[in-house]
Amino acid sequence: TCSSGWSGSTCATPVCSQGCVNGACSSPDTCTCSAGWQGAACGTPICGNGCVNGVCTAPDTCSCATGWTGPACNVPICVDGCVNGLCAAPNTCSCHTGWSGPTCAVAVCSVNCEHGWCSGPDTCTCNHGWMGATCSTPVCNPPCRNAGTCTAPDTCSCLDGWTGPLCTDVYCERCDHGVCMGPLYCECFDGWSGPRCDVCRRSNVQFETLCDEV
Repeated sequence: TCSSGWSGSTCATPVCSQGCVNGACSSPDTCTCSAGWQGAACGTPICGNGCVNGVCTAPDTCSCATGWTGPACNVPICVDGCVNGLCAAPNTCSCHTGWSGPTCAVAVCSVNCEHGWCSGPDTCTCNHGWMGATCSTPVCNPPCRNAGTCTAPDTCSCLDGWTGPLCTDVYCERCDHGVCMGPLYCECFDGWSGPRCDVCRRSNVQFETLCDEV
């Protein structure tokens, strides 16, 4: 009859009452575990890097909690991605400067894009007919002439004496008896004078005029 903890014909085989699941019984109730296992019965796996957000299910093998991945379950998962940022926690993005939104896909402009949209950090893309850093400068193409001002896309505001889509046509308020030859300048027909050519000139002969006032 063998002493307690031993067995075999020569009583040389140790007995481990709890068994040695992943190892060998090296002495009574003492297991020598295989690599990657630990515990009294060698039933507990070892994960060398740990399982930060998960459970060690086999040697160096983690079963990660929902939202985590990687060998040590320490890499968060963002299902929709982080276009301009980093995944900091499950489905939570940390955006780079100048970006916002759940996936960091919305650009941020510190100024208002008046006639356009924010297409990148502090970058406006202008609608047709507008230009400038804030899309507030109208474009007239071709440009306004004669010192006219572009006040809206392809819309000119002309100085006095000019008119037309591009401010290229001369303008006189009135040329009653003459022709508008320049900005606010009338060239009068014979016998007429004055800024508006509405004054009848008189001859040196008393009561005789040089124009037909009818």
